[in-house]
Amino acid sequence: MIQDDDVFDSKITDISKKIAFETTNFGEKNEYGIDPATIALIISIIIELVKLIRECRKDKKQILKMVNEPSLMERWYFRKIAGKFSKNKHYKKSIIEAAFKVGKQTTIQDVEELF
Repeated sequence: MIQDDDVFDSKITDISKKIAFETTNFGEKNEYGIDPATIALIISIIIELVKLIRECRKDKKQILKMVNEPSLMERWYFRKIAGKFSKNKHYKKSIIEAAFKVGKQTTIQDVEELF
């Protein structure tokens, strides 16, 4: 179980870094940088989403489709979760857009490591 936790932690950290990097490229001025607060915020959002998805008990192909091409309802719910962690609308929008961009690049191997 410890090895599984290490893989999970590593994968969450990897995804959060990708999202943080994409967040720094958001907007015309590249307004946001990668800092510990950004990483912590993104990790909190990702963990909340993983908990939600695990509760739904979808198979891995359904999870991959949901992450690669979220429905309107799934996008709305993600925005709602992100809103719990950040009240700054512009900052929250940058994280959400970065997360959707990284989500499109998610592979079945990523899903298997998280679920």
